[in-house]
Amino acid sequence: MPDTSSGTASTSGFEEATTGVVSLACPMSPAFEHMCQFLMGNDIQLKAFEDAAEVAKLADEHLVPSLTAFCGRFLLRMLDLASAVDCFVLASTITLPPLLLASRRFVVEHFDELDRALSEIVQANTRQSTADASSRIRRRKRSQYSVKDGTKYSSASFATS
Repeated sequence: MPDTSSGTASTSGFEEATTGVVSLACPMSPAFEHMCQFLMGNDIQLKAFEDAAEVAKLADEHLVPSLTAFCGRFLLRMLDLASAVDCFVLASTITLPPLLLASRRFVVEHFDELDRALSEIVQANTRQSTADASSRIRRRKRSQYSVKDGTKYSSASFATS
C-alpha cells in the first residue's frame, strides 16, 4: 500500500490521481461537481447563468476565490438586460467586486430599458394572474352558491343543525 501521509492529491497514489475521476457515494449537485472538477485541476464548462451563479455561491461559501473569480468572469460576459439585476444581487451577496461594479454601472446606464422591460413583465404577470383567477372562478360549480337578494350563501350555510 502506498504511503499517503504526505504529498498532494496528484502524487499520493489515490485512485482519483491516476484516473482523474472523483467518485463519491452520495449524490452531488451539479454546482458541487463543478467545484470538485475545478479543484482537481480540470477545466469546467459553464453553459448558463444559473449554473455559474450556483457555482459562484458555493465557491464563495467554501472559500475558493479562484473559482469565484472564474464564475465572475463568465457572468461578466453574460451581462445583459435579462441578467443585470440578478448579477447585481449575486455580486452584492458574495465576494465579486468586479461583477458588482459592472452590473451596477450596467443598471445605471440602461435604467430606462430595464424599467420598460420590468414594467412589461409586471403587466404580463398581472394579466396572467387575472386570467388565472377568472378561470378558477369559472371552474367553480355554480351549484355551490345560492343567490338570494344579491347575497351569496354557501351550500354549507343551509345545512340543518
